[in-house]
Amino acid sequence: MPYRIFVRKEAEQDIRDSLDYYKRITPKLGHDFISRMDVTIAQVALNPFLYQLVHRDIRRALLKQFPIGLYYKVLGDKVVTLAVMDSRRSPQNWRKRN
Repeated sequence: MPYRIFVRKEAEQDIRDSLDYYKRITPKLGHDFISRMDVTIAQVALNPFLYQLVHRDIRRALLKQFPIGLYYKVLGDKVVTLAVMDSRRSPQNWRKRN
């Protein structure tokens, strides 16, 4: 049974910001970003422990074809998404949201 996914408001805004950025490059890239995001979220829901621990109990799932990481923690039967951001950025940006 898949875990329930909860996306914090900050992570929702991260997704919107990334989508806007990629859509400005080309609409197709924006579409590809959302498709990859949907696939990654579905994979995390099925097996959240598959992905690497990056800080204490926070894990990161990387999107294919994009330098974006989905940062989350597992709480019981829930997965709480903390941030969705460029994995090359400083870890302090998502650690503050813990």
